Amino acid sequence: FCQMMTEEEKVQLAALTKRVFEGEELAGQLKELHDHLKAKDRRAILPAPADNLATLYLYSCNLNNARRKKCFKGQIFASAEDCLAHVRIGDGYGDGILDGEGFEIRIKLVFKEESWMLKFQSAILSLVAYTSSSKKPKYAEELKNSGDDTTESLYEVLISDEAIESFPQTLALPLKRVVKYDYQHFYDVNKTNNSPDCDIFADSVSMSSLFVETVSITSAERRIQMIENYSHEFFHGKNAEVAHIKDKAKCSSYEEKDVNNQLYLSRHVHEAFDGINTVPTKTPWFAIHVLSYDENKVDCPKIGPDAIVESPFIKRQRCNVLICFYNESYAADYAKYLRNDSTQLDATTYCMDLYFEDAKKAKYYLDWKEQKTRLKWEGRN
Repeated sequence: FCQMMTEEEKVQLAALTKRVFEGEELAGQLKELHDHLKAKDRRAILPAPADNLATLYLYSCNLNNARRKKCFKGQIFASAEDCLAHVRIGDGYGDGILDGEGFEIRIKLVFKEESWMLKFQSAILSLVAYTSSSKKPKYAEELKNSGDDTTESLYEVLISDEAIESFPQTLALPLKRVVKYDYQHFYDVNKTNNSPDCDIFADSVSMSSLFVETVSITSAERRIQMIENYSHEFFHGKNAEVAHIKDKAKCSSYEEKDVNNQLYLSRHVHEAFDGINTVPTKTPWFAIHVLSYDENKVDCPKIGPDAIVESPFIKRQRCNVLICFYNESYAADYAKYLRNDSTQLDATTYCMDLYFEDAKKAKYYLDWKEQKTRLKWEGRN
């Protein structure tokens, strides 16, 4: 890096580094000089200042389309925690893992050691490479076939404005660790700042997975195929996801489109139902067991005073089901989100009614799913 500098620049750098203790103004001048030098090489890092003044290393970039990928932001937070990332506390820094324009994620983090910063950079580049698969999602292919030539980049995560720099840490500069809990806490509590489109598109454990269909839960027809309370926090500002009971990879084309093969779940409960991101086990956290079903058709029940019956001429058939959690810990985490009309039978089991156009078909799909889930539970024990 020094070989790129002119003699005059070397003299300026040496003088400012020696005098940096004299005040914040000189530190600002040092940053200005660094900004001038890094234009020659955006990945270059200034040597540590002389004496015992600690050096911080800053990594920043923009990830375009990253919020189209399920849990991508959570992966970034996990990597940031693993690499001991920090943010500067105070106005004007703009540090963090933040939502940008559209589906962009903006990253600006500081590190106390260059090695940790470089490890984080490698983790981000690996995430980007992993999600930029040459295999086009079905959703993008369908749009492209429709004549929309803008879909080529819909599924690509692209990195831009990547920059690395270093600067002296002053005694008045407080830092805060970045941990994955920051993401989980934000996602679960601060719903009002979360986009309805964030982290809900993919329906697979792979971050390069397909887009998942989402639907409004204002209709009575959808609410009667929901096991969750439609007003709980996971649905604040978000639609429900269409969760196939029988895995899509195992479905015929008819079964994939069959509404009796669908439940409408929040992202969190969808993951628990399919064993998506249930690290480290990747095991479903609950199963649905059909106790009985009734082939007598009834009008669509209305769950909630604001429910809209969209198909008044289509009758429904009742399935009485048990929601069976794998253990008491998972039940404690998720049972609180079940419908208000569910009945607790024991510490891990809840009973409720679901309604389908064809209850016999729904039982087939639910039995298939329960069998697969219980085989995974047996393999875990």
